[in-house]
Amino acid sequence: MNENSPVLRVENLSKTFGSRTLWKGHDFQASGGEMIALRGPSGCGKSTLLSTIGLLIRPDSGHIVIDGTDILAIPRRRHKRVRRETIGYLFQD
Repeated sequence: MNENSPVLRVENLSKTFGSRTLWKGHDFQASGGEMIALRGPSGCGKSTLLSTIGLLIRPDSGHIVIDGTDILAIPRRRHKRVRRETIGYLFQD
């Protein structure tokens, strides 16, 4: 992996619940050591976005690429292991 390559890339990520679209076509990336802040009103989908990146919720479309691997292409039975070994997820109380 190139040192300038992003560690995390989110491409065209979309999620709806029923008739409510939380986000559509999200794209962003983060390099090692970079911080990203998510902000918005209650219910806008911030926690859902993080849960999706953490493989807890499946998006309707898009790609989540970590260190060059599209983690959504990994079989679901391996998601827990990927989350534990690659992502690191801290649940909020």
